[in-house]
Amino acid sequence: MLVLLLATRVFAYDFAWGFGGSAYQTEGAWNVGGKEPGVFDTWYHTNFPNAANADVTTDQYHRYKDDLKLLPTFGATLYRFSVSWPRVMKGCSGEVNPEGIAFYSDMIDEIIKNGAVPFLTMYHWDLPQACFEQYRGWASDQIIPDFVKYADALFTAFGDGRVNYWLTINEAESGCKFGFQQGRLAPGLKNDTYQATIDCVKRNHLIHGAVVNLARSKYDATRKGWKFGFPSNVEWNEGPDAVSAEKRNLAYAAWYHDPLVFGDFQQDTISAFIDNKENLDAAGRAPPSFTDTEKASMKGTVDFIAMNYYSTAGIPVSQEDVPSGAGCPAYCWQHVWGQGARKMANWYYKRYNMDIIVTELGYAGVNEADMTLDQVVNDPNRLKFWQSHATALAQALEEDQVPVKGMLMWSLLDNFEWGYYDQKFGAVHVVGLGTSGGTLERVVKNSTRWLADYYRQKKYKNPFAVGKLPSFDENVSTSKPGAANTGVATVTKIQSVSTTKFSSIVPLLCMMLFFIL
Repeated sequence: MLVLLLATRVFAYDFAWGFGGSAYQTEGAWNVGGKEPGVFDTWYHTNFPNAANADVTTDQYHRYKDDLKLLPTFGATLYRFSVSWPRVMKGCSGEVNPEGIAFYSDMIDEIIKNGAVPFLTMYHWDLPQACFEQYRGWASDQIIPDFVKYADALFTAFGDGRVNYWLTINEAESGCKFGFQQGRLAPGLKNDTYQATIDCVKRNHLIHGAVVNLARSKYDATRKGWKFGFPSNVEWNEGPDAVSAEKRNLAYAAWYHDPLVFGDFQQDTISAFIDNKENLDAAGRAPPSFTDTEKASMKGTVDFIAMNYYSTAGIPVSQEDVPSGAGCPAYCWQHVWGQGARKMANWYYKRYNMDIIVTELGYAGVNEADMTLDQVVNDPNRLKFWQSHATALAQALEEDQVPVKGMLMWSLLDNFEWGYYDQKFGAVHVVGLGTSGGTLERVVKNSTRWLADYYRQKKYKNPFAVGKLPSFDENVSTSKPGAANTGVATVTKIQSVSTTKFSSIVPLLCMMLFFIL
């Protein structure tokens, strides 16, 4: 019996899964509860008044309690959300808006009550319009102290034992490139060279370091077990030219995490970045340089690699898991190959020797906006996507011994994809999405039911610390009168890499013990 118990424990790999979403894409209620305009509000209302926008989107601001009740029906135990900076701060860096803080405080409580671990994203592109008007936002170094002040307000409000996992800035390069260089998204700044993106991403790096150092010095984050990540969009590069593919992986993945792990870019990253000319202006600029003080402030400020993965480059369309690429609408950029996720996780682990959390993974079906409800719910391509990607991540964890600790499916709900409603990533379909006259009824897609069943059968062990709701007698500013003490137990935190590697040896020891007995 002892041997059986040991064996059961051995094969319970550390892994948890859940869903993600962002404030601007899901909340709606753009001018409710003291929220001030963000750059996307102004962008669409002023420049594209007749285009789709996120004024309503899924109306999760009013429906989040019902949405979060879906989590336990799937067995999902992680939930990632973002805080809207203009919802919680007045005038960019002014007073805190108590209504905004109360909204997110209630949401966090509901996440925990539904058995999930909150992953709080501080910034998912919805910059306050006030920051842009005052100093052009990410185009100025003034964004650094203002963001740190905003982060300080979040730590004060939610760092009371409920939130232990903090994601500072989502997809730094995309936010910088689309909004502050190419002008494709809000606030619409245009610059002829990639240098604008380079400078902007540097500010993202410095902000992340400053925010984590604030948490560690002022809030004793290390002792409290707070963990920090910098979720970055990565594309696995495959192809017959292995040297070229590796350079692209360095230029597009190490570009994000080198400074936050090592304190600076490694030489192979710099060389690869320069070789990838499509990202550079005619002068062939390199990644930014940092002072010694800046290097020290960034080094060691990520506790895990936060990986947003959707696509693989360099494979023939015929080898993709589901149709994409050929014949796909202009917005369909995904090239779907599940093994790319496995290889990307292996690549990150080999380079950084750190735990990995897939902070975004999702699929937007081809022409889903034109499908009937039955076709949306029963889409075979979406099912194939999740079958191939869930299997690939399981192989990375179980066969390759890569510490992939979690996966956040993007997204829980169909939502506003920054410019349109045609591209739908949701695990749950929303009827009449984005319209005030729509029912906004939630309908679960069958691929999501399959994924839930897949992970139930796996019986993985959740390695994340469950947030603790404040008890009735605790003097916490964000607790509400009458809030009950749930007594939620604390699960072991993310295990070290060495523990994960050691687990592969234990089955052999169990077999030896069996024969001895």
